[in-house]
Amino acid sequence: MHNSNNKSVQQMITVQTIQDKLRQEPGVSASIQFYDMADRYFLTIGAYHQELSDSDAKRLLSELQTDKQSILTTKNNHPALLITNKKH
Repeated sequence: MHNSNNKSVQQMITVQTIQDKLRQEPGVSASIQFYDMADRYFLTIGAYHQELSDSDAKRLLSELQTDKQSILTTKNNHPALLITNKKH
């Protein structure tokens, strides 16, 4: 049953989802960062954009912060992450 008052159901983003999307688009990088204007975190991979809940963003930041392809930083006074698409 469809409820027009609800946002469309979004697939839970996992580390594997991000890695799969990066493999599909060689040469692009991914980022997880907070946008003040939207008051929300977003995952960006090339032209792909996905709004993240605070809990999903924090989970992904935590899971990816030790990944060899990830660079943990700060943007807009919030933790942010850049994930490169290269092998180390």
